[in-house]
Amino acid sequence: GHHLIAIATTAWPNLPPHEARPELSGVLADIVKLFTQTIGGYQRHLEAVSENAPAQVLREKLDDWFVDDARDASDWIVFYYTGHAELAASDSLYLLTHDYKPGKYVSTALSLKQFADFVLPPRDAARPRAVRNVLAIVDTCYAGAGAPDLVGQLSESFRRTSGGAFYVLGAALARETAQSGALAAALI
Repeated sequence: GHHLIAIATTAWPNLPPHEARPELSGVLADIVKLFTQTIGGYQRHLEAVSENAPAQVLREKLDDWFVDDARDASDWIVFYYTGHAELAASDSLYLLTHDYKPGKYVSTALSLKQFADFVLPPRDAARPRAVRNVLAIVDTCYAGAGAPDLVGQLSESFRRTSGGAFYVLGAALARETAQSGALAAALI
C-alpha cells in the first residue's frame, strides 16, 4: 500500500512567541490533500500525533508503526515533517518538537538520524523491518545538513537487504533557513 505520515510542529511553549508558525497547520493540510486526494491512493497514519506532539510521543508512535506486522516490503511510505529544526554541535539535525527546550535536543527534539532507526531493523533482528520504499520530506531550515546522514544510514542498510528505494527531499541547504510553506507549494 501507499502510506503517509505527515507531521507539523506549529507552536513551542518554551520558545519566544514570535517563533510560533501557525501557518504550518495549513501547510500540513495541503500536504495531506496532495497525497491522499490529488495524487491519491495514500492512506494517512498517526493522525492523532500529527500536530504539536512531544518528542517522546513521536518516537514511540513512529517506532510502533514501523515495527508493526502490517508493514510490507512492497509498501511505499512518505514521511513529511515541517516545523523548526536546528543543528547541534555535532551537525546532527534535530526536528524541534512541541516540547523542545533550548539546548535539550536529545530529550525534547527528534533527531533526523533517529528516523533511520525507525525504518531500519537492528543488525541481529530475527525479523527485519519490512519497509523498503521511503520518501522522507524534511520541510525545515537546515534540512540539507541532515539529509546526508539519513541517506548514509539508509543506503548502507538497503545495500545489505534485497532491493528497495529511498529518497530524501529537503527544503533548504545545510546552512540555509527555509521559507514557511515554500516546499509544500512547490510540490503541489
